[in-house]
Amino acid sequence: MQEHSQGVNCLAVSQAASLFASCSDDMTVRLWDTRRIMTDEGAAMRSVLTYSSQSGRLTAVTFSADAPSVMAIGSDAGTIHVLDIEAQGELASLAPAGSCTVSRTTR
Repeated sequence: MQEHSQGVNCLAVSQAASLFASCSDDMTVRLWDTRRIMTDEGAAMRSVLTYSSQSGRLTAVTFSADAPSVMAIGSDAGTIHVLDIEAQGELASLAPAGSCTVSRTTR
């Protein structure tokens, strides 16, 4: 977790337990591959993907039970971001005022 520059607020583990995500006060979510943590030289704690938010501290993260490549992230500003890990793109962003923007990711 040394890649985060501020405190980690939440951890989430994927259904298959092959990935976990950490969200932080540094306004990033980092995705970690558990299969890459241990190497012959010891621990290699490097994230495989970083998502940066512009909507404040990130306080919650969870993986979808129905779609293993989808996760949702919540911020202290009240926004929720839905991400597709495989496509490395944002599927939707929900703002506290109820507005919603949805973008489709092509594969």
